[in-house]
Amino acid sequence: NVSKKLTEKDRIQLYLESNVNEFSRKDYMTYFKDISSATASRDLKYAVENGLIQKSGDKQQQLTGKNNSTYPSHIENPHY
Repeated sequence: NVSKKLTEKDRIQLYLESNVNEFSRKDYMTYFKDISSATASRDLKYAVENGLIQKSGDKQQQLTGKNNSTYPSHIENPHY
């Protein structure tokens, strides 16, 4: 399956390029139907740690991303 061959960086890039703004881990897992909950969590942790998305909320965490065609080298006006 395609998303299992992609790296966390690849999956995050594809997801952010799909014009999402706010989303949850569940939304991310719906987009990549064949990844596990643990993989989704690792991907999103990577994205937060690298400043690609921002985490907000408590138990029902909401994530914010920015679509930009030059990802990942530069993200303009991120929603932070």
